[in-house]
Amino acid sequence: MLEIQNICKSFNHRAKKKVVLDHASMIIKNNSKVALIGKSGCGKTTLLNIIAGLILPDDGKILYNQSSLKSDSRNKERANFRFNYVGYVPQRLCLINEYTVFENIAYFLRLSGLRDYQVLSSKVKRVATRLKIDELLGEKVSSLSAGQCQRVAIARAIITSRPILLADEPTSALDNETKSLVTAELMQYPGTVLIVTHDADVISFCRETFLLEDGKVSKILI
Repeated sequence: MLEIQNICKSFNHRAKKKVVLDHASMIIKNNSKVALIGKSGCGKTTLLNIIAGLILPDDGKILYNQSSLKSDSRNKERANFRFNYVGYVPQRLCLINEYTVFENIAYFLRLSGLRDYQVLSSKVKRVATRLKIDELLGEKVSSLSAGQCQRVAIARAIITSRPILLADEPTSALDNETKSLVTAELMQYPGTVLIVTHDADVISFCRETFLLEDGKVSKILI
């Protein structure tokens, strides 16, 4: 179970304190597929970054089974949590432009210590085929379209099968056919999936939907 407990976060903006998250809390059952919605700039990406251990909250904590991230967690603790438990599709994708599609998708597998090239190649080709980017494996990502890059980032995140998958607007650059393909892939992911989205089609496939508004999270009952 993934628990977000009383997360608070504020930023200094033009010499003023801007509260983004104000005791935001939510509970997500293991293997659930969940949507997080809210107006642009309301703090959805900030919350994902806190869950992933990329930034610290001012207060509150993240719990996953027996592991936790608190507001005073050290960088190493957050990095270990992210490495062991979290796959992340960031909105800005964060691909390495100088690398090929294959090298980008394989990046975290190699960090995990997988050195057998045949096994590595098989895993990469399998996920690339499912996302219909297998013909692009030798191309540098700098030459790809926005939608193709988005699928590369998704492949990189799901290939390690970590128990939590965070996806920030994963279908924003996709046409309807490719969006359906990616949505199906996310719904079949063997773990907990939290998707930040404005897309009604994606929301309709999720088991639960949460709304982030005025710094707090509430469940939307359908």
